[in-house]
Amino acid sequence: MSEGNSMTKVGAVRLLTSTHERTIPTEDVYFAFCDGRLTYDCEECKAACCRGKGYLLNGDTESSSHFAGSKTLHVFVNEDPGQQKTPSVSMLNLPPACFFLTEDGFCRIHVTKGSGAKPETCRLFPFNSLAVVGKYLVVRAHPSLCPLKVKSDGALDPNSRHTFVLGELQSAGVSAELTVCEGPTDLSIQETINLERETVTLAAEFSATRSYAEFAATQLVLTEQYVRSKPETASGRGVSLQVDAMNDFVAHCLRLLGVSERLPDCDDPELNATMVVATPILRSHLVFQKSPEEKTRSGQGVQLTQVPFMLLEVFVLAALAFASGMRAVRIQTLIRLLEATRSLLTLLSFVESSVMWKPGVMIPRGTFGWGAGDLEYERIVKALLPAQQRKAERSLGHLICDSGLSNSERSRFVKKLACRLHDKIKPTSEPDGNNVGLRRRLSAGMQRLAVSNLGEESLSKILVTGRR
Repeated sequence: MSEGNSMTKVGAVRLLTSTHERTIPTEDVYFAFCDGRLTYDCEECKAACCRGKGYLLNGDTESSSHFAGSKTLHVFVNEDPGQQKTPSVSMLNLPPACFFLTEDGFCRIHVTKGSGAKPETCRLFPFNSLAVVGKYLVVRAHPSLCPLKVKSDGALDPNSRHTFVLGELQSAGVSAELTVCEGPTDLSIQETINLERETVTLAAEFSATRSYAEFAATQLVLTEQYVRSKPETASGRGVSLQVDAMNDFVAHCLRLLGVSERLPDCDDPELNATMVVATPILRSHLVFQKSPEEKTRSGQGVQLTQVPFMLLEVFVLAALAFASGMRAVRIQTLIRLLEATRSLLTLLSFVESSVMWKPGVMIPRGTFGWGAGDLEYERIVKALLPAQQRKAERSLGHLICDSGLSNSERSRFVKKLACRLHDKIKPTSEPDGNNVGLRRRLSAGMQRLAVSNLGEESLSKILVTGRR
């Protein structure tokens, strides 16, 4: 091997699976979290990740050293069909604790042989959520097991430094099967990675002193500059104008959720810092989506300019959780909120936009569970017909707030409506596109013609009871 190839190997991450067997240069590794700003305490969580979750060994070399000294451990190799395309060995790890977890909650391998001797899963954890996006390797924090916190004393945690995680990735390569994701349609993958890296830098700058609304506004200004193909530093004037718009947006969202327009606990410094530092992780779950499974579940993805609004909504929900009694909002809290409320977040991101039914999409049917909700749904269905919305251009938020529902009823209605409308509406200003087949267009057109001409009783039969 030449010296040049040797240097390439040392400065790169080797992917060892049969579907992704290649070498990724260091410059093509994107860390979707702030450098050194995250910390964790294994004693505090009682080593939750080491209790019955299973782990992977990186190939034969790691396996032989792992089984050395034990005459029985090999029995617990898990013959997982999903691992057939990888050189990794899956281990069955049973509750209440890993084979190597001591009574005082420490890893015996780590204590006696050092971190480098641990299995691949354990060496990389909690930064072992890996995805391939084009030529890039995206490195994220595990979404649920580790209660990650923001490092609050100003120092950097060595265990979450990018250089440390990169070293662990490079040390033996990656044998686990990787998630394949696609980038957004707004930008090329390279431009998207550049945008996300700038957001990571901004998150580190904002984490100590500024509000999340200002950070959301800064993200929006920066994103709009990239989408216009003019990446530059976000101007103060542009950000200040967007901060006012973001605050109005928050008030509108709160009204739809049936909450007073003053967001409780939004000035809590720890909550703001946690949300700011979590932003690159959360963005990675919105911007990069699996293909095609996740798009089937969560729709065709979001526009990049929607992302800052959706994350501001996550912050609102976290503040409401904080106000409801949750005193420890962690990174995993925010990831869980994002995943559990994806449809609601998408709907709320449109509250100030004029939207209508997408071409070729059939209007969903079924009862809301109570009479007033069914009546409001019928009203919204008609209001979103393209012929009406192109003339009226009323925002979705105003259409919903026109109802006579109480605060608690409106909150319930909005959440149910979010599930119905998910991936079925679009801004009226957005082109229809030509990717819908003639048959689907005709079916949807006939349904909409019927909806626009039917009386209340007949419409109810179609939309609520599902009868034709």
